[in-house]
Amino acid sequence: MGRIVKPRPDKVLLTRRRWDAYMAPLFIAVAVIGIGLFWQTGELHFALRPVGVILLWVILRLLTPREGMPVATISETPGATVMLSHFGVALASLALLVAIDVFVFHHPFGGLLELYHVALFAPVAIIAFVGIHRAQRIANAQMLTVNRPQDEA
Repeated sequence: MGRIVKPRPDKVLLTRRRWDAYMAPLFIAVAVIGIGLFWQTGELHFALRPVGVILLWVILRLLTPREGMPVATISETPGATVMLSHFGVALASLALLVAIDVFVFHHPFGGLLELYHVALFAPVAIIAFVGIHRAQRIANAQMLTVNRPQDEA
């Protein structure tokens, strides 16, 4: 017998507790990275990065009603998955290119940027902008489909 697949909801209830579930891991990750960068560079501003996450967290909790609010899921937002996948590839590319810059080209991490960085990091911007363009085309096509007048019978 085949497995019965339940249809996924097109909306979820976004509550303050859900924001906590999203922001707590982000805070921990930013704190670990910030402390690591502070330890590596000695620059205090890296250790203060978690404060920005806390401020964002507080703002999101204050803007969310106590009873929560229905929002469209990412998969139901036209073009969102395409854009997020491009941004993921762009972020991974950026991390790889920074590692190449530091370990292959021996450019100091946090050092002043040089002219070759324009060519080195241009693919990251191109990947991100292509993702934005593709997502916008998908969203526009969806709007045209939804707003198309129905033929009268």
